[in-house]
Amino acid sequence: MCASLHVEPDYQATASVKWIKHLTEELKKVSNEKQLAVLFDNAEDTIESTFKDSLLSLIVAVARQCPWVKVLITSTTKIQFSQLRKIYCLHEMKPMRYTESKLMLRSIAPDVDLGAYGDVIVELSEGLPLLILMIGAEMKINLITPEQMVNLLLLSRLETLSKDCYPVEDRVADVYKNFIKRLSVVYQEYLSKLDFIPGSFNAEEAGELLDFESVAMAKQQVLRPILIRHVISYDSSSLRFNIQGILREVIQANFTIKDLPGVRANYCKVFTKVMKEIAKKMSTDEYTRAMSTFVQEQPNLRKLLGEVNNNTQESSTYPFFIEMASSCTELIEIFMPNESEQFYKGCLRLADKYGKDIDKASVYLAVGSMETYTKGDLHTGQEKYLSALNIIEKKGDTMQLATLYHKIGWNIFKQGDCTEAIRMYKKSLGISSTAGKDFESLTLQSLSNLGVAHVVLGNFDLGEKYHSSCLRRSEALQGKIHPNVGNARNRIGLLHDQRGDPKTALEFFKQGLEIKKKSKAAPISIVYSLSNVANGYNNMGMYKEAHELVDEAFAILQDQKMDMLDGFSLMYNTRGKIYSREGRLKQAAEAYGKTVEITRQVEQKSYIFMKRLVNLAEVLEGMLHL
Repeated sequence: MCASLHVEPDYQATASVKWIKHLTEELKKVSNEKQLAVLFDNAEDTIESTFKDSLLSLIVAVARQCPWVKVLITSTTKIQFSQLRKIYCLHEMKPMRYTESKLMLRSIAPDVDLGAYGDVIVELSEGLPLLILMIGAEMKINLITPEQMVNLLLLSRLETLSKDCYPVEDRVADVYKNFIKRLSVVYQEYLSKLDFIPGSFNAEEAGELLDFESVAMAKQQVLRPILIRHVISYDSSSLRFNIQGILREVIQANFTIKDLPGVRANYCKVFTKVMKEIAKKMSTDEYTRAMSTFVQEQPNLRKLLGEVNNNTQESSTYPFFIEMASSCTELIEIFMPNESEQFYKGCLRLADKYGKDIDKASVYLAVGSMETYTKGDLHTGQEKYLSALNIIEKKGDTMQLATLYHKIGWNIFKQGDCTEAIRMYKKSLGISSTAGKDFESLTLQSLSNLGVAHVVLGNFDLGEKYHSSCLRRSEALQGKIHPNVGNARNRIGLLHDQRGDPKTALEFFKQGLEIKKKSKAAPISIVYSLSNVANGYNNMGMYKEAHELVDEAFAILQDQKMDMLDGFSLMYNTRGKIYSREGRLKQAAEAYGKTVEITRQVEQKSYIFMKRLVNLAEVLEGMLHL
């Protein structure tokens, strides 16, 4: 301040009080000659330091003793002057809203026809004035079309807005690099570690990644200080944080993680726990909440699966990958099929390296499940299951062995060998039914599948025995309103349908659907029941009611954030059956054509695909005779 005022500092002054007195006296002298404004820019660091009281005392002294001097303060931290209540005002600069961002872009490039790309450009600008200014200028001066600008921003936003032709002070990379470097070194290090999380994160995940003892400490020492500086954002509805997109790009380009192996190990530990929790809830009445969490965590979990191949510290993270392979199989194969194959290959490589047979068996079991359920390659799936069986059978009767018998049974059943499937289901049931409460869920699955297999063989009395036992145990264990109880009633309906009693079948189908809706079962489970009730109405000649249920199922499927190809395939098949019974063969052929096209993607080598091909062929043949 003395330098700006062109006065000599008081070198004898040591206490802040003396410095404040000296500065106010000098301001009084200069202020007699001209108007003055004193600007304290970027004051947040001082406000949050031990110098806070000195700064506040100086500002109060200037305001009181030099009323003709204007004092301006910029800070990302709020600052209040209770002693100056009547002579100061606060103006908060909030982030630009979407409409304001769009208006600003149009004002910079008024002659550019943004067309359908305007909304995307505004979204990619993140409401940051500097980005909007440079994007608008690029389109106006360099005649880049909005479509080209969108492609540039999607592929290389930071490079596009940081060209060498710009002055250093105008380059986005340099502006925001300096913005981040204004943070203390410790905050820069925390930020580079948090950037290892590719998506949004909650306070607990951040705290564990950064090795804090509690969530409260993580909030106090990291998240709040960085949040008030607008380096990260916070969504109060989801309680999640995220790094501003352009700042994330700057961090990745200019800052490195010092302890990368340690951060990677913590990342695997944190998000393995997250994945296991989601997988556990997926098969319960908390499915909707689990699905919502999965959508939020999806980028983080996809990165997690990829870490199996990027890791050079296998010894510290190896157990997490094996844990995921064994306990999150269904979640991975249904919702992350594109990453599953490489993930399991990496797990097998690590298992071979460390020579743990039981770990290899866990991975073989998971790969067998992926080949069976995701790829529909039943023969390869069976081979992997048998490789796992050779190891697991030696360990005695365990939950893993019971699960494996059950999965082998389902694989063989889908190949059409019901007799061998029944043998495997019985082996699984022999272990689970005498092993206590922890095995009860598997027991119910085996009872249900035994019932299904016997119905296919025409053993209706035996099938009904298993289905009834499954229903009783489900109601005793989970109450009468539960998704599993709905499934049990639905399968009893299928039994009566196969017996040739469509009226009783329809009643059970309707009961199953009602229970599933009341218990908020997984959407795909409700879709299966809607299909069965629609088939029931179709068999009774109630075509209008059948079509309404198919419409309801399609509405559910289209509302999901993840593609459910199985569900779409099933419902097009159901619609084809209704059209066929109505005699509307052209529409039936179109519906069957769609179901064959989709089924080819998910289970080409199964008998279900063959059945749907036959349905299509029969309708096409019928059309030839018209």
